[in-house]
Amino acid sequence: EKAPKRFVIFPGSGGVKRDIENPEPRLGGESIASVLRSVGAQIRESWCGPCFGQGPDALKKGEIAITSFNRNWQNRMGVGGLGYLASPAVVASSALLGYMAGPTQLGIKWDPERFDVST
Repeated sequence: EKAPKRFVIFPGSGGVKRDIENPEPRLGGESIASVLRSVGAQIRESWCGPCFGQGPDALKKGEIAITSFNRNWQNRMGVGGLGYLASPAVVASSALLGYMAGPTQLGIKWDPERFDVST
């Protein structure tokens, strides 16, 4: 099933982009990138613009992004855009599902580390 909205992926580095293009034995030799493209993903080059709302891929008003980078504030990824921060596991499972969800939604056992942030 194709993703209903624009589905753009910016790998964290050139190395990550190369890795996801390689055949993956656990996927029957298909690459992670080809699986993501099969549901409508566009895989772009890794660069800084989208992270801080610059360039053609900055979020527009009402657009939503989920990312695993470590900083966020209003309008950071584009004026009027909504950026959500999550763990890499949640970002990956959300990409596969088409909505924000953790790996358990894919039937994968997931026991994330817990950190006390109340102090």
